[in-house]
Amino acid sequence: NRRGAHGICFDYIVDPDGTGDFTTVQGAVDAWELTSNNASIYICPGTYAEDVTIGTGGALTTSLRMYGVAAGEVTIGSVNGLTFIHRSSHRSGWRFENITWDGTAAGSSVRGTTVINHGAYFFNCLFTRKVSADWAGTQFTDCIFQKGYHVEATQSPANTRFLRCTFSDTNTWANAPSWHTFTECIFGASTDIIVATAGVADVSFVNCDFDTSGGAKNFFTNTVTGIANLRFMGCHFGRPGTVACIYLQSGGGSGLVVD
Repeated sequence: NRRGAHGICFDYIVDPDGTGDFTTVQGAVDAWELTSNNASIYICPGTYAEDVTIGTGGALTTSLRMYGVAAGEVTIGSVNGLTFIHRSSHRSGWRFENITWDGTAAGSSVRGTTVINHGAYFFNCLFTRKVSADWAGTQFTDCIFQKGYHVEATQSPANTRFLRCTFSDTNTWANAPSWHTFTECIFGASTDIIVATAGVADVSFVNCDFDTSGGAKNFFTNTVTGIANLRFMGCHFGRPGTVACIYLQSGGGSGLVVD
């Protein structure tokens, strides 16, 4: 193990100038996947125009920690910044800190093609493109979503937590998320959340700030089959817009709480 800038020991160091173990982030991830050990990766300042894939070797039984040197100093991504192919069967999962995840307009900052069991932890990350995966026990803390948190029609994410995150674009949910909690988050799009086809189950917003900046509505559901246990507790709705703060168009449901 070597020490990074903050005195923390790391297994692999990535540096584009060739002074580390690898010049690419994928190289370090591949090295970790070949071992049966938990590992940490330290990423030196730079823009890494590559897409990182985790799980090419199958289900993983060890944890991974990936640290950028500081917020705003490390950018990773070409088309799809980070892709999970296989799940983690290790309960402490994966941690990603101080990283800007990039991608193209048609791509994603983070995406997943299978259930990410036991989850991942993103801390102080910036996502320049959409984020979408089948999360199961994942947390985002102090993260910025420039293109929203999305649920695709084939996904059913659950047990996902957001703390002090900022969402500056519309979040579109094409399928029902469950057991999601948003705490002290800021929503600032013209329409903050659109639930496209399916409902929501056990989704809570606690001490969140919704400001549509004069848009049509804050929380909007469209042709929804049902709402179950949707809670807004201690939230601030800055501008109700031309329709409503909370607009449930159709489908009905039970358990809507606004406190």
